[in-house]
Amino acid sequence: MTEAEKIDRVYSALAECAREQKLISYLCLSTKSGVGSARSIGLQLAYIAGFCAGRKWPHLTSLVVQKGTTRPGSGYVPIGGSLEEDREYVYAFDWSTVSIP
Repeated sequence: MTEAEKIDRVYSALAECAREQKLISYLCLSTKSGVGSARSIGLQLAYIAGFCAGRKWPHLTSLVVQKGTTRPGSGYVPIGGSLEEDREYVYAFDWSTVSIP
């Protein structure tokens, strides 16, 4: 699988979580997208975070959490003032109208 295919799979899984207003663990996301281990998914998440930020889209990666928590990894920095605000913006955004090339 190419890196572009991995990014597309992770993005699609996150967009589905946003539509359903659900959080997803790194492990579940890696399994659902089929891109590898929870540890290796960071590259795809970094690309998606940068892509969204560059277009002033909501912080889609705010939905990815550490197993057993509702918090993202330590590298997460809120862009809307707080994690909760970022997630509300993600849930309200119409992800069906955009895609990552």
